[in-house]
Amino acid sequence: MAGVSGSLTRVVELLEDISEAIERLTPLGSQENVIVLRSLDEGAARDEILGLLESEGPLYYSEIATRLRLDLEDVVRICEDLEGNAEIAGAPEDNADLHE
Repeated sequence: MAGVSGSLTRVVELLEDISEAIERLTPLGSQENVIVLRSLDEGAARDEILGLLESEGPLYYSEIATRLRLDLEDVVRICEDLEGNAEIAGAPEDNADLHE
C-alpha cells in the first residue's frame, strides 16, 4: 500500500507542475499584437505597396498590410487593381494571395 501511496503522491506532484506550467504559458499565448493602422490616401498607399513589392519581392496581402500598417481590405483592393493594370504580377493559383 505504501508503494501505491507514493505513486499517487508523485502523480499529484506532476499534475501540479503541469498546471503551473500551463499558467505560465497562458499569458504568452493570449498576447495580441496591436497594429495601429495608418490612414493614407489611395495614391500614397498604392505607391508604398509598389515600393515594398519592388524591394522585398512577393508578399502575402497580410504581410503587406502588417508591414505598411494599412487596412487589409485596402491592400487587397489596391493589389487587385495593380494586378488588373499589369503593374504587379499575380500569384500562381496555389498561392492566390501572394503578390509580386
